Amino acid sequence: MEELAEGLLRTAFRVAKWVLFEWFVEVVLYWIGRGTLKFFSFGRYPHFNDKAEGRCITTGFLTVVVVFVALIYLL
Repeated sequence: MEELAEGLLRTAFRVAKWVLFEWFVEVVLYWIGRGTLKFFSFGRYPHFNDKAEGRCITTGFLTVVVVFVALIYLL
């Protein structure tokens, strides 16, 4: 019985970890990247109907990495 409960808890934690990771990537990194692209393109890119999700997520990731490295360097 204990092994069954342990397996269920392990599965529940894996699902929760996956959901949180997907949320972080698709929401947090997307909007950071979208804001960064808007800032550097003076509001021209990306448009509302533009399918630039991958580019926004990549830009968001790079922005987070650059800020993190800059903070480490300054401290």
